[in-house]
Amino acid sequence: MRKLTTIVPAFIAAATLALPLWAAAAPAKVACNVDINYTVNGTPVDTYLKDFEVTRGETFFDDLSTAIREKRFSASLARIDGKLMMSIDYNSDVSVFNQILVDTSLQIRGVDVVVSTGGTHMFSSSQAVPSGNHRTTHALICHRLADEAPTTP
Repeated sequence: MRKLTTIVPAFIAAATLALPLWAAAAPAKVACNVDINYTVNGTPVDTYLKDFEVTRGETFFDDLSTAIREKRFSASLARIDGKLMMSIDYNSDVSVFNQILVDTSLQIRGVDVVVSTGGTHMFSSSQAVPSGNHRTTHALICHRLADEAPTTP
């Protein structure tokens, strides 16, 4: 009987300590908005605007390719060096001579903390078509949703 009174409290203590770790191991879920725009001489040529959600370990993929143009977007959420990171990749074949690529990452903070990144990339061309100023802008805004509840064994 003495052995049982020692084992039961030890088991309860171990289970109590392990429960927060089990709950923390539930996959994180993030909601994001991405806005990518490509213009030539100020005229919109390619636009991609999307709201999406990603769970850690999964990939969101959107393929808008046609028979003659490639256009795809992917987003994934992973833990890298202990940090929760959202990564996106956008590839769009915008003309015979030009293709735009946007590849960026964003560290996700606590639940309901909004984080963002963005940028502008420009080049000028004097070739016949399409000549002028080419500009690509991107914005990625994300916030972490509440962690998913652990599944009861």
